Amino acid sequence: MARRGTSSSARRSIFHYLPDDILVRCLSFLTHKHRFKVAALVCKRFRQLCLAPQLLRCVQLATVGEHAVPRCSGLVTFMRAHAQHVHRLTLHACISEAQPDEAPEEELGDPQLRQELRQALQQCYAALGAAGAAEEVVLSAATPVADAAWLASLPRLRVVWVGTDDAVLELPAGFSQLQLREAGLRGSAVRLADPCLPPSLTRLHLAGNGAADVLPEQLPRLSSLLALELLDTRLPSEVLSGLTALPNLRALQLDGQALPSCLPALTQLKQLELHSTEELLGSEVETVRSALASLTGLACLVFGCYPLLSLPREATHLVGLRRLLFFTPLVPPSPEGLPLAAPSARPWLAGIRWLGLPFVVAARSVPALRAAAQLEYLGLVDVPVLGNPWEEEPEEGEPSEEEAATWQRFWAFCAEHPPLRALGLDADEAEEAELTMPLLDALVALAQRRPALAIRRTPARPLGQQLDWCRSSVRARGEFFHLWEEIANHAALPDLE
Repeated sequence: MARRGTSSSARRSIFHYLPDDILVRCLSFLTHKHRFKVAALVCKRFRQLCLAPQLLRCVQLATVGEHAVPRCSGLVTFMRAHAQHVHRLTLHACISEAQPDEAPEEELGDPQLRQELRQALQQCYAALGAAGAAEEVVLSAATPVADAAWLASLPRLRVVWVGTDDAVLELPAGFSQLQLREAGLRGSAVRLADPCLPPSLTRLHLAGNGAADVLPEQLPRLSSLLALELLDTRLPSEVLSGLTALPNLRALQLDGQALPSCLPALTQLKQLELHSTEELLGSEVETVRSALASLTGLACLVFGCYPLLSLPREATHLVGLRRLLFFTPLVPPSPEGLPLAAPSARPWLAGIRWLGLPFVVAARSVPALRAAAQLEYLGLVDVPVLGNPWEEEPEEGEPSEEEAATWQRFWAFCAEHPPLRALGLDADEAEEAELTMPLLDALVALAQRRPALAIRRTPARPLGQQLDWCRSSVRARGEFFHLWEEIANHAALPDLE
């Protein structure tokens, strides 16, 4: 009998002897799905621990299609029971990810399902507002918000992203009294019940036509603003003349927005992101060149402006640059994409730590990149191809001697450059390129030659499978940001394990 008792005791799991706080810490590393569908079913103790308040502070849900309605209905039940513990809510919920202004009606999904989803989400928002504990609410651009009155019931709110392109966003009375640090607002129109946005804002993201309702009057009042991001706002450039009145502005993103003539005067900027798929006017090209010559305090530059096929030579004035991402929207880049022709133009590379380039530019720039003595992360914005990837009818047979030599030189640089810690391969968002045999051979050889070098790939994922679009929400473990998000947002080199 003693032997049996000893055997029964020995069969007990080690988890039986761990205190609750240690188990809760272990459970925190599981996703919500695994926590509630796996761990909670182990035993009664695990089920109770899975509902510990500290495990309910961050709630994320991404759901698309006909299953969105029952999943959001389940979220309503959860929020009614536990909303008092929820500090951060991140949602991407829709029947279809098709753009309402671009897709036919049949691609938007069943109207009845869309209505049911709006009702379920509104009940979820109401439960969140009734609890009043939320500090961060991040809703994707596809997640509908029929009524935003609940925002005024969240006195602890510090971060909010809300609104869709095809609907009017009406911000309630009392919104200006919130002590917000960060706001992302999107809508066909944005209406304020209060006379102003919260003056405490340090980051403001505006997307869509609704920016025209907010920015002209509000910009001079946002004296605490550190970062301003404009996405497809199509504002007249003169509206942005008020940027010069923001003494604390350090980061500016203009994506699909006319470039303001005052850009070269914003000498306090530390981070600048310029992205345009529409052809720049002659005056805008001159504005870009003047800005790169005068903004000598920039530490981070993300640059992709059509039809510029290379980074303007004025970028060599940016001797304080630490992060650079250069790409060419719509068209292939010039192989001489960086202003590296003259040796005197290369000292600006000495301080760069993170660098993102099209492969053809990186490969042709290897001799100059050896001067980048602090380069620890080299990211490629496209998948490397041996030969010319933009030939409509590529010639059959072996690559030319020059192409083969350039290919080998690049991989040798990756294997030999002492400070390099990571090589990133960023898939194209529109169409993932295939990993060719020459590329696989090169990667295997590189891994064998330099085992400590982290080789990473950030494959394109549907929006419904990622919750990092705003750079605020907690990213899913085991996933990476895309290269442009890493360069523009990460304070340190991302986890390479």
